[in-house]
Amino acid sequence: MQSAPPSDRDPLATRRRRARQAVAAAASVSLCLALGPGAPAVADGTPVQRTPRVDAAGPRSASLDVPAVASRPQPRVSSSPGLSQQAQDGHRVIAALAPRPTMDFRMLGLTWAAGSAPEGLVVETRVRNDGAWSEWEHLHVHEHEGGDAPREGTAPLWVGQADGVELRVAVPRGGDDRRPKDMELELIEPGRDVGDPVRRGFTLRGHGEPETQSPPASTEPTDGSSDAEPESTSKSRVAPMLATTQPEPFVTKPKIITRRQWGADERLGSSCWDPYADTAKAVFVHHTVGTNNYAKWESDDLVRGIHRYHTNGNGWCDIGYNFLVDRYGQIFEGRGGGIRKPVRGAHAGDVNEGSVGISLMGNFETAYPTKAMKDRLVRLIAWQLETRYRNPRGTTWLAGRQFNVISGHRDAMSTACPGRHVYAWLPVLHDRVANRVGDWRASPIYQTWQDLGGENGRVGSPFIGERWSGDGRYTVFNHARIFWHPNPGAHEVRGGILGKYLSLGGVTSVLGWPVSDERDAAVPSSRTSAFQRGRIYRHRDTGAHAVHGAIARAYRRAGGAGSPLGLPVSDEGDAATPGSRTSAFQRGRIYWHADTRAHEVYGGILRTYRGMGGTASPLGLPTSGEEDAAVPGSRRNVFQRGHIYWHRDTGAHEVHGGILGAYLRHGGAESTLGLPVSDEYDVPGGRRSDFQGGHILWDYGTRSASVRYE
Repeated sequence: MQSAPPSDRDPLATRRRRARQAVAAAASVSLCLALGPGAPAVADGTPVQRTPRVDAAGPRSASLDVPAVASRPQPRVSSSPGLSQQAQDGHRVIAALAPRPTMDFRMLGLTWAAGSAPEGLVVETRVRNDGAWSEWEHLHVHEHEGGDAPREGTAPLWVGQADGVELRVAVPRGGDDRRPKDMELELIEPGRDVGDPVRRGFTLRGHGEPETQSPPASTEPTDGSSDAEPESTSKSRVAPMLATTQPEPFVTKPKIITRRQWGADERLGSSCWDPYADTAKAVFVHHTVGTNNYAKWESDDLVRGIHRYHTNGNGWCDIGYNFLVDRYGQIFEGRGGGIRKPVRGAHAGDVNEGSVGISLMGNFETAYPTKAMKDRLVRLIAWQLETRYRNPRGTTWLAGRQFNVISGHRDAMSTACPGRHVYAWLPVLHDRVANRVGDWRASPIYQTWQDLGGENGRVGSPFIGERWSGDGRYTVFNHARIFWHPNPGAHEVRGGILGKYLSLGGVTSVLGWPVSDERDAAVPSSRTSAFQRGRIYRHRDTGAHAVHGAIARAYRRAGGAGSPLGLPVSDEGDAATPGSRTSAFQRGRIYWHADTRAHEVYGGILRTYRGMGGTASPLGLPTSGEEDAAVPGSRRNVFQRGHIYWHRDTGAHEVHGGILGAYLRHGGAESTLGLPVSDEYDVPGGRRSDFQGGHILWDYGTRSASVRYE
């Protein structure tokens, strides 16, 4: 059963639907049929032979306008040939579609303008296949569910294979006889991709017959023993998950047939407005109504048909359900956006916000769900609820109303959905799911979340449930993530630091797992989080940047954020020298190479170094951090092929090559020469550097240096 959510109430939806219908009509067929009262009836023939055949034309659809029947006096409805007993008892036909050949199709449904249908509407149809007409079949009419969704209508009906159709619409005599506005009968051929069944482990034989035999529809209730969980129960999996040991696994994700695998046509519909809720707190169980008789290989065709009906017929942005489960226990991904995320569906009106809609494929007013269907539903719900820390036997609030965490559609709206046989089974479903889940309250991530205030705390609600990543686990919350690993335990990462962490690859990045929560760094208003192999620092002026590995160790030795380097202003990147790496800070840089290790350069010395070309200069890479030189108040950095000296009176100047050799042989800064007061520069026949107490001249001809004192 469907109901339109706020996310599908797009003012452009009707125009988009019309445009899609025009394209579909041009590609296949669009009929606008005129019919008056007293149209000839077609005698009932042999029930339809639903022979599977692959349609080479691919998916397509057509919309047939359903005209009104004149409102002049009519014979009693009971005299209308072929009309079912339900429609004959005190009903009057207000609209009809004459028997007519059509395009080949396998699904149909009737839609009309929202809010225009009277109470008690009865819709019935029959179809033709290979010249024979089926019995009349009832199209389930959805109860009026309010809101401003563009279209309402019946549930889609899977007919197997047909090339003709007849339809009648009736209302109770003496009641509201308004004709629904803009009625259109949607005929859908979803197409068939014979490759999809092969990808799911079974193949087609002969004329499209499945290799796997189809189990009969369940028409009798099963006894209590068949509801026992066939897999190991949660009793073996509820050992407390201590922060120093690996937690026991949650329910693993069941096998889910993705949209790509079942062949979703992503051109249908439109981008759903505001597609995500903050979290999912409940599950609503539905049924698709329609037929219970379909082969396993037809299930993906059926899902494609529902998708096309919801978008082309109802005018929604996408299929309404989050998941669908067929009678063989196959789980299908429904609405796009991510199977782990709280995607806002179109299945339960105002409570689409914060709930997961799972539809069982069949009519469970008339049949019982199969064991395979129930088993997989239990597994799917257990996975969805346990990983979000939801109690299967609990209650929750949605749209100002209280619901069981596992509810039926009829609990939210005036409808028979999910059918009397499924609804009666819901208490058993609660117990089976509760027995299937583990002790999620013992999760270190859950406990950390509770310590931070739970749903009302700063991290918000679970957006993506707890899951494995390597040898640890994490949960995505609205405003943070909490990570757990056996060694560092559980820690929160949020805001700009989280964004940077994820951009680097998260737990698979060079940083590894977080080992601390976010806390203040040395610079006022700055924050930092520690990881196994580095840190991320954040400040509003510098942004968030990572420091890791050998550069991080050198940064800590220099004093970290409280050092002259200040906060990082870049992530680590390549330097000019092959194989070297560098990180930039507010007032300096750290350079690393396997041969030189990691060393910091900052202030005036860095400006001189970068002015010369940095690592590509004659100096090469630094081989020391900044350190005191011999002259009081002076500082220096040693590089592969030179030195840079700094003093507030002389500034920063480099000395390298042959001049540096002579300078050091004469005692360096401790000598009469003192500190350099110039960089090396050209002179006729050589090069020269000036010092406080003299100069050194390098002669190109003799390839030697001479010292002159002043």
